[in-house]
Amino acid sequence: PHQYPAGIATVIVNGTVVGPIQSSALLELQPRAQITGDVRYEVLEMHQGATIDGELRPIKADEKPSLKLAAANL
Repeated sequence: PHQYPAGIATVIVNGTVVGPIQSSALLELQPRAQITGDVRYEVLEMHQGATIDGELRPIKADEKPSLKLAAANL
């Protein structure tokens, strides 16, 4: 298993990674990719067969406003 530091621009995985991954450009998970750890990405390309055991979140999710239910305003 490999461990990668956070913040790499382009990451292409076709093996086993243990630990968090953060890609500021493209994260490509090829068919043999097995990720154990949280994943943050700008653009994700995931091939059939790739697996992630962890949280999968787009980087821009932090910038989105929180959503409120219309019923909560009654």
